[in-house]
Amino acid sequence: MTEQAQQLSLFEQESQKQESLDFSRIAIVILNWNGATMLEHYLPGVLKYSAGAEVIVADNASTDDSVKMLKRDFPDVRIIPLSRNWGFAGGYNQAFKVIETTNERENKKSPEYYILLNSDVRVEEGWLQPLVEYMDQHPEVAVCQPKILSDVFPTRFEYAGACGGFLDKYGYPYCRGRIFNTTETDEGQYNDVKEILWASGACMMVRSQDYWDAGTLDRKFFAHQEEIDFCWRVNIMGKKVVCIPSSKVYHLGGGTLPKGNPKKTYLNFRNNLTMLYKNLPENDLKHVMRVRCWLDYIAAFKELLTGKFGDFKAIIKARRDFYKWKTEFAVARRQIQALRQSNQDEHISNFSILKKYYIFRKNTYDKLS
Repeated sequence: MTEQAQQLSLFEQESQKQESLDFSRIAIVILNWNGATMLEHYLPGVLKYSAGAEVIVADNASTDDSVKMLKRDFPDVRIIPLSRNWGFAGGYNQAFKVIETTNERENKKSPEYYILLNSDVRVEEGWLQPLVEYMDQHPEVAVCQPKILSDVFPTRFEYAGACGGFLDKYGYPYCRGRIFNTTETDEGQYNDVKEILWASGACMMVRSQDYWDAGTLDRKFFAHQEEIDFCWRVNIMGKKVVCIPSSKVYHLGGGTLPKGNPKKTYLNFRNNLTMLYKNLPENDLKHVMRVRCWLDYIAAFKELLTGKFGDFKAIIKARRDFYKWKTEFAVARRQIQALRQSNQDEHISNFSILKKYYIFRKNTYDKLS
């Protein structure tokens, strides 16, 4: 067989394989809040390259013309109007509840997979196939994400998720392809399927049953780091989270709260501390929280010295508010710890990413080990 004939045969096999996949098992849910411009720009691509899957926009009580525009320009898209702005976590929980109750009432089969997709994500032809194929073949995997690249600089990894996320020993998130504000150029260095601790909420596929079994996104977080908290619980209950880089999407990022916004700083610090309290094993909890106290105040005074008074106040307020509401999570912590099979979390690093990055100048994932 000639090389040209071999290539044609492989193309035909891939086409047949894609046609055989049942995408009707998938609910792609885009959570929207005042994002009419984003939807107009990115939604056509999602519809074009996700044929067979149900595309749903859950609207968090937008005050712009999002819903009006959707009804006018995208009549085939299902709209779930929510009564108020529930935030990222609560908005998705409400949307999935509506999907399940509606399907039950109409005697329809529930989706096997949910995909959480930001309104500012550009997808390409064939993006769904690798995700569905892998999940179908690996029932032990509850959550996956594609490779996430920047829609502004398409050759670079995007901040929110890159090629799969981890935590260091003190709870600081980092990714294959992104450490703090340093993003790498994608040169295929992370093209292997990799078990990770957390998948990005910018584009995350999850088995619907595992979503409910793991306790859903924590609505008290409102926004930021809720997907890390959720995926950590998935790991604790014995399921896996993976990155599948043969699927690629492009994320604009910063659409709701841009970097440097004090509210974003507040939510990140408060929610990160809450996540650690809920999920850390008992033998690590006191030590990590003690060290984090010092590190957080150092971070706060660094912001003050550089003139970022809003971020300084946000960090101080985040710590105070965490201690005010910590007791609200005591029951959740007991429930989560009861699921533990081990006192160690496999995908949490035994090093400080702050030390690696700022002292030893290890600014790419492949240098960390």
